[in-house]
Amino acid sequence: MERSSNSTDPPGVLRVVAVVIHCHDVDCSDRTFLSVTPLGTVTTGQWVKLLMQWDQANHQFIFQRGSQTPVIVPYLVSDTAELGIQSKDLEVVQFVANCTAAPRPVGMVDALFDNVFVNQSAQP
Repeated sequence: MERSSNSTDPPGVLRVVAVVIHCHDVDCSDRTFLSVTPLGTVTTGQWVKLLMQWDQANHQFIFQRGSQTPVIVPYLVSDTAELGIQSKDLEVVQFVANCTAAPRPVGMVDALFDNVFVNQSAQP
């Protein structure tokens, strides 16, 4: 979920976005965005159920927000090599504009991850 500093959405509205990135090095500083797919909007304080599933056999990711129709994101890069990064993360990240005017901009994020499943039983 994201909200850009130049968003024209009403206050409290966040965009839900499915992102697929191909990392070219261990810290992912060299990367290619394979897909950035919008999944709609939510309001702050709203609970949202999100699904991300890797379907390696069909070279695609499956994303779903709530009970909406799943979004299929195919990819063309090879996935036959061993995983390069063994760490998997759920993150809350904020990027605040690099302004020099006073007062400096501030950003805050509160997030709760609940009922996270990361194995076969997580599939709907």
